[in-house]
Amino acid sequence: MTTYGGMPARPADQDAFFTTLQEGFPNQVDWNVAKEGVNYADVPNFESYMPAYNESLDKIIEFGTKWQTNQGLNLDTEIEDLRTQLQAIWDQEG
Repeated sequence: MTTYGGMPARPADQDAFFTTLQEGFPNQVDWNVAKEGVNYADVPNFESYMPAYNESLDKIIEFGTKWQTNQGLNLDTEIEDLRTQLQAIWDQEG
């Protein structure tokens, strides 16, 4: 959680998290704002519309890099290959 700056879901773990987080701020922060904000989380969130979001995004980035670094690619073929690979990822999601 520390790597991503994510607040623990368990209330019992939140105070220790915010104590550590406060060390990076010179002024006292009212962390209850973050705690109460959970009640207003976006549902569905931005990842909900794409199955296997992280794996799909990795595949898109992989193709984007390939397209930017290789001249002379047949983009129609490349796009179809990306579509096929994404569909395979999504089919695994059930």
